[in-house]
Amino acid sequence: MAADAVRAAEAMMAGLYERAAYLRYESKPTFSAKEREGIKRLWSLWLSGEFSERGVAIFLRMFKNVPATQELFHFVKGTPAAQLNSSIQLLFHTTRVVKYIDRVVHNLEHLEDVVAILRELGARHIHYKVPGNYFPHLGVALRQDMADRLGNQFTKEIEQGYVKIWDFIVENLQYGLKTAAC
Repeated sequence: MAADAVRAAEAMMAGLYERAAYLRYESKPTFSAKEREGIKRLWSLWLSGEFSERGVAIFLRMFKNVPATQELFHFVKGTPAAQLNSSIQLLFHTTRVVKYIDRVVHNLEHLEDVVAILRELGARHIHYKVPGNYFPHLGVALRQDMADRLGNQFTKEIEQGYVKIWDFIVENLQYGLKTAAC
């Protein structure tokens, strides 16, 4: 019990440290009220409460775009594309990923609230030997899927907002991965 309390306190302190460090950082993405409204509106429209379905769709697209990314996931490594939809492990993983993205989208006004979570998530990826330069591939797949599903509602302005969001996510995942490697 005491060990759990110590771990919880350490995690809280680490989170506060990451938050403070981010707030001091000069190069933070900013979004106007109009950008935030458009990004959130299109996110809700695209997501439609289907975390699992959308997650699988963007991962399948990433695997198609960059086949080497599929090889990082032991539970689908070598699995033919037609059989990927039936992987419970892929479904579980992709749902969690979309929920992390959802958290970022809903915190555009206060990105400092998600920095520690993203950095810790990035650090966990060291155990799976994920190269940091693979993270951007999912952002490309996400934007492609959004463009396909949303058509002309997914404007260049909205796309640029998602580029900024994904750059923020990748920067923090890579930071966590890099610090875990040290």
